[in-house]
Amino acid sequence: MSADTADGDGEAAEDGEAVAADETAADDAAANTYTVTVDRDACEGVFACLVRDDRFREDDDGLAEFDPETADALDRSEASVQATFTDDRLEDARAAAAACPFDAITVETQ
Repeated sequence: MSADTADGDGEAAEDGEAVAADETAADDAAANTYTVTVDRDACEGVFACLVRDDRFREDDDGLAEFDPETADALDRSEASVQATFTDDRLEDARAAAAACPFDAITVETQ
């Protein structure tokens, strides 16, 4: 009977460790989720952002937007382009925003 109890305790511990690992992974993903917005009215197409973060690119209107393959979600309107990312490149996005001479780029963490 003690062998069954040890096995049961071992499985419970492994299950608990798996749940804790899943929660940690979810917390890490949430911590790395951020949204970058380009205000199309403020953007002048200087593209200082491209030098700091290669996920930016020039759109058909000569303004900054994002490579859609790099974003988890992308929303484009006449007024703005907004991309959501879940990665470890938050500092690249912040550097791109800081480099914009027109303050057309904002970065928000979630």
